[in-house]
Amino acid sequence: MSCPSLETIWTDGFTSSATSGSLMFSGCSRLVGGLGYVPGQMDNHAKLNYGVDGVLTDPADDRCEWFRCFLYADGGLVLTAATEPEAGRELVSSGRLCANARYNSVGYQPWYDHRHDVEAVEIAADMATYDHVNTNYWFYGHGGIASVTGMGNLCGVREMQHTFNSCEGLTEIDLSGLDPSSLEDLAYTFGGCGSLVTIWADADWALPSSGVSGFQTFYQCASLVGGAGTTYASSRAGYQYMRIDGVGGAGYLTAKSS
Repeated sequence: MSCPSLETIWTDGFTSSATSGSLMFSGCSRLVGGLGYVPGQMDNHAKLNYGVDGVLTDPADDRCEWFRCFLYADGGLVLTAATEPEAGRELVSSGRLCANARYNSVGYQPWYDHRHDVEAVEIAADMATYDHVNTNYWFYGHGGIASVTGMGNLCGVREMQHTFNSCEGLTEIDLSGLDPSSLEDLAYTFGGCGSLVTIWADADWALPSSGVSGFQTFYQCASLVGGAGTTYASSRAGYQYMRIDGVGGAGYLTAKSS
């Protein structure tokens, strides 16, 4: 099966008696269960349930929170809680994503076929209405992005796997206003961002003392420099270096003055 546009499987009181069913959800990269689960390519019939590892959604217990994505002809991509695009801007692509879904692959984004046209990302202020957000793979391979604004409008961010992976056009990004206290997974968040020089963050930025991981968060970020002068090294690519440079040790973040 390959249903790339399938987002939800609604069912009421379903009980599966299936004993086999390999690759049932292969290609269903946009499918989200009612509790935020996104199936993997190899998942089978065991995922036909309503739990935290299930793809089914009970209409009476749907916890998915959806936001809209509008890509305009001027290269601007806007992520917003608003349901209608901006008047006066030519629309290229639109769709929606689940804010709290744990997306796990490339290509699920509604605008993905136009990813090379994206030049500027705006995360609207109304995105703060969502209390739990995962940004996995949001901008993976978007080499034309030169600016990202509004990261501070995201609340309760837990997973940032591959969020900016291979965004080769980014030279700086501003994380000020983003509360890091709920972060859990920073795997390859900035992987392959070879032009990235500066990551701004609030001066009091601090990762959780436990429960956070992130293999190769800064993989091949060869141009990156922390606020106290720490330069990139392949031996310093893990999540531990997602801290203000000079505060508790070497890091790649730069404190932004208020």
